[in-house]
Amino acid sequence: MRRYKLFFSHEAVATLAAIPTRRRLTLFNLMDAIALFPHDGNELQGEGRKQPAYVRRFGEWRIVWWVDVPVGEVHVLLVERIGR
Repeated sequence: MRRYKLFFSHEAVATLAAIPTRRRLTLFNLMDAIALFPHDGNELQGEGRKQPAYVRRFGEWRIVWWVDVPVGEVHVLLVERIGR
């Protein structure tokens, strides 16, 4: 099984830096699972989008990412807290 490398946008890093450590660690564990199964999410369709993006809700959090398969990278675009 291939493990993809994780990369984070500035917005995702800002969100992660602003939350308590325990929640941050939980999100890092979830993103570690995304690195193992990067296509396990709902695909987002966007106008002019060359690369499909994926979104998945984890409880009160939504994570948006895209996968660069040839180089083995997952780019986390957004980590967002949403209402339950």
